[in-house]
Amino acid sequence: FWLIPIISILIMLNLLCQYWLFQLYSGTATVSFIALNSAFAPVIVGWVFFGEGKNISKLELLGFLCGIVAAILIIFSH
Repeated sequence: FWLIPIISILIMLNLLCQYWLFQLYSGTATVSFIALNSAFAPVIVGWVFFGEGKNISKLELLGFLCGIVAAILIIFSH
């Protein structure tokens, strides 16, 4: 029950940080941060707040690490 308000506050802080970054820097400098955040934040929230990280096998962890590397390569190649 208490997870929903905490996650809602974290989402609002995330949006506030993104708005702040757009105000400080150009759009191209912040796109990489926002893309990384939108790619990995849902997974990390699921692992930490909902306990999904307890049952991760080594194969799933390897897949996630490959996904991280691929996403970083795609995001920073532009």
